[in-house]
Amino acid sequence: MVLTEESFDFIISAKGRPTLVILPRDEAPSSPFIVYDRGSRLALFRSRYDIVELQKVPIEVRRRFLIVESIDVVEMYENGTVVRQYTANVVLDGMLKSKLKQERKATLGG
Repeated sequence: MVLTEESFDFIISAKGRPTLVILPRDEAPSSPFIVYDRGSRLALFRSRYDIVELQKVPIEVRRRFLIVESIDVVEMYENGTVVRQYTANVVLDGMLKSKLKQERKATLGG
């Protein structure tokens, strides 16, 4: 299932490595990776069936995805309680928009 995440943030370390902060999910991730379309869209594939779409990511952050191989992901509640942390490899794919559309269509059964 593809869900658009409305509440997310990026923290850039002193070395320029991005960390994605999102609200926690019920299930733990399985072989997570993040796809960047080289435009304004990113998608975190927490698992094959759990995809988190991130829209309107600032340009300063998007530029980092062109030079890093992986990012850190932190899932935490708004009160600051961290539920889990993990690393997600970065994949560059200009076809992300059409792939997310296909996944949404398959999820809705049509």
